[in-house]
Amino acid sequence: MPIFTDYDYYAPQLWIAARYLESISMLGAFLFLGSRRRINIALLAAVYLAVTAAVLASILHDKIFPIPAIPLRCG
Repeated sequence: MPIFTDYDYYAPQLWIAARYLESISMLGAFLFLGSRRRINIALLAAVYLAVTAAVLASILHDKIFPIPAIPLRCG
């Protein structure tokens, strides 16, 4: 699907960013699992919004997100 034709690395970068966010979320959930502390949902949503916006800006606008290792094509 040629949606973004100016840059070749959007799909792998978005995939890697999603996996990082997912793994950090799971780690945070396991850290709070045994705790009796209440989580401020509004603050958590604001943090997720800020992180997501920063990651998307670094990929789509600034292009400073690391380019993943792409295997070389032979032939």
